[in-house]
Amino acid sequence: MRVVVSVFSCHFISFAVGVSIPCFSLDLFGCLASLLCSVCVLKDDVDEQRINMEMSKIALAIISLISLAIVHQSHAQDSPQDFLNAHNTARASVGVGPMIWDNTVAAFARSYINGLRHSCRLVHSGGPYGENLAWGSANLAGTAAVKMWVGERPYYDYKSNSCVGGQCLHYTQVVWRKSVRLGCAKVRCDNGGTIISCNYDPRGNIRGQRPY
Repeated sequence: MRVVVSVFSCHFISFAVGVSIPCFSLDLFGCLASLLCSVCVLKDDVDEQRINMEMSKIALAIISLISLAIVHQSHAQDSPQDFLNAHNTARASVGVGPMIWDNTVAAFARSYINGLRHSCRLVHSGGPYGENLAWGSANLAGTAAVKMWVGERPYYDYKSNSCVGGQCLHYTQVVWRKSVRLGCAKVRCDNGGTIISCNYDPRGNIRGQRPY
């Protein structure tokens, strides 16, 4: 009996165990399915020990691929472009132009929330930028934080330029027309929680002005 692993049209990664498997396609789990479906067991004169060794290699390769997929997914919504896309989608919905990523603003956000790692409490920095903070009890994604802020939209009354029935100032900062530079950061707290900070330059929520 021998084990045959056929390879499909994905890019390849070779593990130390000596098995090449397809991965890093547009869908990592799709590649995993391809691998599983391509393992064929055929009758031959190979001894049982060889079969067990080959199956062990394949099992390790599958576990490694799953780990890669999990890591890929965990970082998929925290990149600068993810933060920008979430903000700019909300801004476009009210006719406001897009923001750009600013490394200086992002460095400020990172430096400040690193200091909140131990307490894991939402305390504003009082820095030179506008600032939105979000907290989650687990691994909160950056895009999920922006979604929470944008979710305040129903409470902003444009006619009176005020919040009605709930908090809305996180939302108005997201869509503030004159805030054109964005920098965000994420930190995992010592207690397992997450804090996300987005900073805006110039700051928004100026008294007496409308966001757009």
